[in-house]
Amino acid sequence: SRGAAVTVAFGAGKAGQVQASIGRLHVGDVNLNAMMVRNGWALAYRRYSTDYVDAEGIAEKAKAGLWRGEFEKPWVWRRK
Repeated sequence: SRGAAVTVAFGAGKAGQVQASIGRLHVGDVNLNAMMVRNGWALAYRRYSTDYVDAEGIAEKAKAGLWRGEFEKPWVWRRK
């Protein structure tokens, strides 16, 4: 919303994953990361965090965003 504080927080992923930088973006009290995953616009990247797995399940069940069709998850595609 207009005039809301925007907060960006960076932190490492799970212990031992030094190269991972995880960003969390909030506008006021709204966690934009969670909102994007919940709406099917992004995926929960479990390699670094499980914070958004529940939100991803909600999107998948509702067939929201990416979940409306078939797609290849980015981490699978990158291995090819």
